[in-house]
Amino acid sequence: MRNLWFFKGSWLLQLLVGIGLSLCSFFIEYKVLLEFIVVPVMALCLAVILEVGKVSAIVWHHYLIHLSFLSCSGSLRLISWLFRLGLILFSLLCSQLFFHQHLNYPKPESGQVAAKKYPETELSRIDAWYHSRKKALAARHKTQYTSSEMTCNRQIVKLVSSLAKEDRGMATIFNDTHYEKIEQQLSRKKTACNSALERLQRWQAKEVEQLQTEYSRKRQEILSAVDNGAEKTVASGFAGGKGNGGFLIVDFLQITKSLFDRKLEPPEFVFLFSLLMSLLIEMGIILVFSTITASVAPMLTAQYEMALKEEVLMARVDGEAKRDEMTHQAAMERIRKAGIRTVKQAKATLSSP
Repeated sequence: MRNLWFFKGSWLLQLLVGIGLSLCSFFIEYKVLLEFIVVPVMALCLAVILEVGKVSAIVWHHYLIHLSFLSCSGSLRLISWLFRLGLILFSLLCSQLFFHQHLNYPKPESGQVAAKKYPETELSRIDAWYHSRKKALAARHKTQYTSSEMTCNRQIVKLVSSLAKEDRGMATIFNDTHYEKIEQQLSRKKTACNSALERLQRWQAKEVEQLQTEYSRKRQEILSAVDNGAEKTVASGFAGGKGNGGFLIVDFLQITKSLFDRKLEPPEFVFLFSLLMSLLIEMGIILVFSTITASVAPMLTAQYEMALKEEVLMARVDGEAKRDEMTHQAAMERIRKAGIRTVKQAKATLSSP
């Protein structure tokens, strides 16, 4: 009983590890496919299908090669092997691209040049962002102001047209206040439109001022970072200056150089590290699901064979029962026909003189 719980627990842990590695592989494939496929839903569906297909291919290929008691053609096994190999190579490629992108690291000897170019590049990027936002903001403000102005003009023109239809002289003679009401409405509408347009201009000016403030803040942050030693972070860290992983890589490369007298470049280290991570993920997935299949599949195969034998036996019993029933029916039919003939002969004998 203890051994049974041990095997069940180990299978469960292996299954959890395999699911975790598969989820990591799925996330990596999804992120990589997003770089090539514009529609996120299509990239998500394709990543799910490929990852589930890879796990399924590992299971059914192991079953076809080692556990299947059915005769499978060599071409079918070859197709299964190629399909599994293709999915694994695709996952390896995606993992390699993903890790290499997120572990991109500048060369130490080009650190000073990168440090000098960093503020210029960032300031150019901020300038481009500011001019793009300013241009889009100006276009939107122009559209909003034109739309509001056209709405006000339509309303004013409508009131002016109504006022033109009224006769001011006749309104004065008959003491008609309708003309004065239209004049008052026209005056209020002009005042309201002017106020609305002024509020719109103030709001637009505030947006422009906020954009200018944000632009100035971003430029100041970059300049302050350079003044506070951002060059060192850029020269020694990953591309973009995030974290202190660059120092770890530099120290590791110095250690390898002192031990093996081999100067390993940072891009080479990134390639080897990403390749190692990719291989570990894919080999872990293959190992976990192949082991679980090898452990569980014999029991499932035995159950399937037993169920198949029972079905075959039941089919034979049903066939024999149907055959006996048909034989019995044929015998009864012969007896019935013989009885009919006997009755006919008796009737013929009795009716003869």
